[in-house]
This record gives sequence, C-alpha cells and structure tokens, in this order.
Amino acid sequence: MRLPDEILVVSAGTADRLRAEVGNSIPIRVVQPAIDLGLIANTTPADVGEAAELLFVGRLLKHKGVHLLIDALTRLETGREVRLLVVGSGPERENLMSQVAASGLDGRVRFRSDVAEHREILALMRAADVFVLPSVREGFGIAVLEALACGAAVVTTSHPDNNAVHLVARSRRGYLAEPTVDALAAAISRALADQAGQNRPTEAWLTQYDWGPAAEEFASVLAGAVAARSRGRHRFREGTNGAVLAGQGQGAS
Repeated sequence: MRLPDEILVVSAGTADRLRAEVGNSIPIRVVQPAIDLGLIANTTPADVGEAAELLFVGRLLKHKGVHLLIDALTRLETGREVRLLVVGSGPERENLMSQVAASGLDGRVRFRSDVAEHREILALMRAADVFVLPSVREGFGIAVLEALACGAAVVTTSHPDNNAVHLVARSRRGYLAEPTVDALAAAISRALADQAGQNRPTEAWLTQYDWGPAAEEFASVLAGAVAARSRGRHRFREGTNGAVLAGQGQGAS
C-alpha cells in the first residue's frame, strides 16, 4: 500500500475511522469543507410550485434512508398534507418510486434528477421548511451545512456513522432522530411546528465555513507540506504526492 506523508480529512469522525485503519504512523489532519455564503445570500427561494415543505438532496443509495423518510411522511402529525421533494439519482430510485406508489403518496412526493445548477439546489433549500437527511453514514454532511445556511430546519439521524450530527447539534434549527420511521416522523413534525412563521437568519457559527477562511486554511496546509518536503523533513514514500484529501466521499452526496 502506498502511503502519503499526510492525510487531510473533512471531519473528526473520518479521522477516527482512518486512524483505526492506519494507526498513528501517518499524520491525519482535519480540514473542514466550505460553502459559498455569498451565493446563498444572493439566491432567491424557488417558487412554491417548484419547491416542497420537505426536501432531500443526495444520491439515492440504501444507506441514505430515503425509504424511511417516505414511510415517515405517512405518520406526520401536522394536521395538513405535507409534500416531499427528492432531488437526486441513484440505484434506489426505482424502488423508492414504487414505494411511493404503493403508499398512495403519488400526489405528495416528487422526484427530480434534472437539477444541474447548484444555485437551483440552493433555491430549493431556501424555499423548503425542513431539509431531511435520514442517512446512517456521512463523511461530513455538506448538504446539511448548506441547508442550515439557507435557513431551513434540518432533521438527520443520530447514527454514530453520520458525521452530519455535529453540524445539526450546533444549530437552533437542528433536530436529531434515531434512524427509525417513528422517530423521524416525530422529529419532522416537531421541526415543522417549531419553525412555522419563524424568521430564518443565518446563524453566526456558519461563517467559519465560508470559502474565505476555509480556503486560507487549506492553502496554509498545502504550503506547509511543500515547505517541509523541500527541507527534507518528510520521509519519502515512493509514488506519493504529499498530502491526500479524504473523507467527503464516504457517504457524501
């Protein structure tokens, strides 16, 4: 196995998983991902006809838990019909569409796999009341971060392999649930009730994830790696290029 001089990861949870695999022989450093807060602030919410009260964005994979979300939709205690928009593609798409039909939810659940522009994703997030990520495995949860910055409430699972938990736990609009249908339904119902008619200001802690600070940190890490290698302080390992970025692909959208 070819090993790098240093591994950069996007979350402490990913760092722990890697240390369990490679031990302490290679430095592992957490360098957080970033979002474009300026773009989010200048994005107009999608029209009501295009959006829905609940939104999921991501790859349609089994561990993403969209099947749980569809079942939870039938158990919401809101006193009104709530719609769900599922944005993404993947191998579970046909199964999920069949589940919707079998549950009699055709009029309340829409699937879209044609959203190509990132700004359109942000517009849908800004229009949604609640963003739901029922995943049991996320390397970081960049979609959760963007949804919170867009002002949506966010529901995600408390599963130990879901590293989006640390983002949701920091937010006043964050809700955690066990990865079960009943727990998700209860959390979504609570989020819809709590956020109804509320203002949606950007929470101050989100600014640390803006592109500026994150880019500066990443540039500093790369500059340090180059300088150290030029001074001969890093051991040479055949076939490597210094630092390797890992983690966002683990369960990422």
